[in-house]
Amino acid sequence: MEVLTSFSLAGEPGLARRPQILVAGSSEEHCTKKACEMAYQVGREIALKGAVLITGGLGGVMEASSKG
Repeated sequence: MEVLTSFSLAGEPGLARRPQILVAGSSEEHCTKKACEMAYQVGREIALKGAVLITGGLGGVMEASSKG
């Protein structure tokens, strides 16, 4: 018996669904430099693991994680 290890998208066999991770946070005026640096690293790690990053991208933490 074969074990299914990925989902199919739009009927295409073998096209794996990647995890989606949402990062939400403060806008620029409320974001500290340290928080932005940490968000950048989080975004970088999400990308390195092959997951999809979802943000509002409107500055601050969301923009920093998108840049990561």
